[in-house]
Amino acid sequence: MARKWWTLTAVVAGMFMLLDVAIVNVTLPEIQKAFGASLPDLQWVIDAYALTLAALLLTTGALADRFGRRVMFAVGTAAFMAGSLLCGLATGESTTIRRRLSALPAEPARSRPRLCLAQAFTALARSHAEAAGARPEAAERPAADADDIFGPSAGRAASLLANVSAAVTAGHAWLAGLRGDAGAMAALASEARAGLGEGEWMLDPLSRLNLALADWLRGRLDDAERGFAASLTGWRAAGERGLAARACLFLGQVQRAQGRLDAALGTYLQMLEFTGRPGAPALPLAGIAYVGMAEVECQRNELDAARRHVTEGIAGCRQLSDTQTLARGLATLAWIRQAEGDAAGALEAVAEAERAGPIAAVASLLNPVPAQQARLLLAHGDVAAAARWTKERGLSPDDEPVYQREREHLVLARVLLAQDLPGPALALVERLLTAATGQDRTGSVIELRALQALALAASGDQSGAVAALDEALTLARPQGYAARATRPRPAGRAGRCPRRPARLPGPGRAGVRHGRGGRFRA
Repeated sequence: MARKWWTLTAVVAGMFMLLDVAIVNVTLPEIQKAFGASLPDLQWVIDAYALTLAALLLTTGALADRFGRRVMFAVGTAAFMAGSLLCGLATGESTTIRRRLSALPAEPARSRPRLCLAQAFTALARSHAEAAGARPEAAERPAADADDIFGPSAGRAASLLANVSAAVTAGHAWLAGLRGDAGAMAALASEARAGLGEGEWMLDPLSRLNLALADWLRGRLDDAERGFAASLTGWRAAGERGLAARACLFLGQVQRAQGRLDAALGTYLQMLEFTGRPGAPALPLAGIAYVGMAEVECQRNELDAARRHVTEGIAGCRQLSDTQTLARGLATLAWIRQAEGDAAGALEAVAEAERAGPIAAVASLLNPVPAQQARLLLAHGDVAAAARWTKERGLSPDDEPVYQREREHLVLARVLLAQDLPGPALALVERLLTAATGQDRTGSVIELRALQALALAASGDQSGAVAALDEALTLARPQGYAARATRPRPAGRAGRCPRRPARLPGPGRAGVRHGRGGRFRA
């Protein structure tokens, strides 16, 4: 009799496990509030579970016939309990989604196009190009399989997975962008948009975002700004806070590249408005806005505000799938610590940024951490290590300027100055300056003019150096960029943020320290 009761208990417990999908559905609003998850994130939480269950039913049935039903029931119960525990310990929506998708055996996952897409999009959200690369190809199998019945929980128009063909092409476009191929990204994004059905409002802003990213990679900042703004408008109208926040992130970066720090700060403040909750703690999504605000404040040398915001931003981004922003936040923290004299803390923060960020193969424009780390090595006087990095990246003073590699070439110019090679540095900077001026990239022009001043001064052309510095200051002053003239320092320390806020001097020779060879530090 006791054995029958144990059997009944086991069966009832098994039936309760099937209620898990219903339980998660009921708690979705609270999950969204707690983690700041977007609608696609919530879809994937449910769909990843349902697809995993469907994919494993036949497999576990066959294994039960082979090894015994009791054994497989016990194994399944243990796996369910372990998975539930891991989900309970998750720090963000991306962790939950990855754990559910990673539970899939390889063969069932490869046989289901939408499972491949879900895994690919999860990897792409973390900028893991290599992990995502194989998944879109697997998803290109015919999607109309008889056993591939899919009904998105939020409806076809709101799904990233319903239109497999368009979603696969959009995934390939994003992959091309991560690898720096702006032409392929634009072509694939246009193809994905052409393959959309009527009313598929979730994929349309994604295609617009891809087109805007392609323009950004090419240095077409005005076109990129319009594209990101259109994506932001579309996703905000649909109530998609998560995707709108990512559009805001890119829009703010473009505005900073244009030298419009006030506009970038306004974009990040706008993001705080729709990612915040009145009278409640900030959502993790707000971390993206706080990191962007800290970057602007660091450029203005408002270090107290920058430290406060970057600390909040890093805490929020640790709960998100957006590893790019987390890495950028840690890199910003490294420069704040460096400016405050904490050299060891700066190296620690930038090392964590490298571990947290995308792989090195991601385009430098989308993954600035390696270049920031090399600059930090220069600030510490380790010219040899920075020079090795430039060789590993295949950089040369004779390279033609390409906007998406501008960060790397700026490091190379500083390395050349540190090696007392002002001639090659000046030639490289002037080519970069010509390209930046032609595309109205004021943020780049300001930094390049400052480097040009250093190179000219090192070449003995003091009057040319003063003229270049005056132009940099004239462009920088209206937006509040921080700069100061300093006495000569070892060239390897060029690029370091000042320790205290300093007002920009006025244009003309009066704004530059002379005597004893004083010069501007860029």
